[in-house]
Amino acid sequence: MAFKFFPLTNALIHSFQTMFHELGHALTAWCFGHFAIPKFDRFNGGGVTEIYPRSIIISVFVYAFIIANYFYIKKYSTPYYLKKWWILLIVFSIAFFTELHFDFITFMGKGGELIFSLLAAWYGLSLCRLKTSFKATFYLTLSMILWINSVKESIMLIFNDEEKSKYLYGKIQTLGGDPAMNDLLKLEKSSGLSIDFFNAWLLILAFLTMYKIIKMSNIPFVSKIKFYQYIKQIIDSILHPKKSNGI
Repeated sequence: MAFKFFPLTNALIHSFQTMFHELGHALTAWCFGHFAIPKFDRFNGGGVTEIYPRSIIISVFVYAFIIANYFYIKKYSTPYYLKKWWILLIVFSIAFFTELHFDFITFMGKGGELIFSLLAAWYGLSLCRLKTSFKATFYLTLSMILWINSVKESIMLIFNDEEKSKYLYGKIQTLGGDPAMNDLLKLEKSSGLSIDFFNAWLLILAFLTMYKIIKMSNIPFVSKIKFYQYIKQIIDSILHPKKSNGI
């Protein structure tokens, strides 16, 4: 009797994975100044993210947020993190002003699944510190599902020739036309690096993600209060950039 629920469970899991995959593309596109809309592909299955030409307004907002964080780190953190900020700014700007940012957008479909796995675990464990609840269990389960599926897909694409040839063929279009090219094949064509190379990196990132989840007891728990405090401190660091005594 229970087996009747398995197709429904698989469909639900696939829907969550697709949603976070497309959100990974879309949010990365927004970070690089593009208006992007993630959505489910009703005709062909899976998902698709519509990415539009770069917007000056979004680009200005992104850099304003980055600069605001400079003041925040300068006032509330240490020089070590300020150095990290400069390194990230340089890497981000190189990608932002070159075609490289399109590769980041493409990669962050699968990369986004791992990031959302980390965020779901962080939120779930934060809830567990307050009390064990269904909500905490849901987010921790979601985190593990995203992580396991990501690792499984990368391993299959490296070691299973049948799965790799299906992936290389692309997503069949129900309404006709050539199959849609999958993300890693786009990266292979744009960079000249093999699909196995990107899958190997995804596995490395997956195990780094799991390491971070295991070590999460050292990370401050996430809450609305912490978020509001962060926003308040950003505003304060812009209006009063000088460090207070004792900070």
